[in-house]
Amino acid sequence: MASAGVRAVAKVARPGVMRHLAWNDFRRSLVLGVLTCWVPGVVYNYFYTNPRAKSYKDFYTNYNPNKDAWDMVYDCFPALNQPVPIPPWLVEDDEEEDDD
Repeated sequence: MASAGVRAVAKVARPGVMRHLAWNDFRRSLVLGVLTCWVPGVVYNYFYTNPRAKSYKDFYTNYNPNKDAWDMVYDCFPALNQPVPIPPWLVEDDEEEDDD
């Protein structure tokens, strides 16, 4: 026979534990779902988006689009980058002015 302190039959859960079981499960799932989506979004923002935006900002502070365009033209057509000879009739003679 069983001793006086030990019962042979297990206790059944009280009805209060079963009450609102679906609602409590939904609430827990909602909180976990929001945290699961929010935390990676914050991590992505701080470790990927913000450094990338900073690098774009740093690049465009000293960026000269005209110089970059002309560099591309000179890369394609190197003959354009040669100094243009000045015709002799446009050159002013400083020596003639000194003689007068």
